[in-house]
Amino acid sequence: MMKRRLGTDPTLLVGGLSNEEVFIGAILRQALSDARRDQPSQTSLLAHEQAIAFLYDQGALDWWVGLVGSDGDILGDALRRAAGLE
Repeated sequence: MMKRRLGTDPTLLVGGLSNEEVFIGAILRQALSDARRDQPSQTSLLAHEQAIAFLYDQGALDWWVGLVGSDGDILGDALRRAAGLE
């Protein structure tokens, strides 16, 4: 049996997050950034509107958040608040 040593598992990144968790976090972070228009010169109006629609699409949020075992309702509320939508 092969033992894994801390820091040697290539599927884990800093803080113990898997590559999948980091990827999903990046998607949600980009949606939040686009909804807030953090960089107005780089965020088109279409991207802004799509991000807002995504943050209100509970089914889509549930699917993405469910991939990492989190609660879509709680995270959806938090993301909308962070985007200044609620």
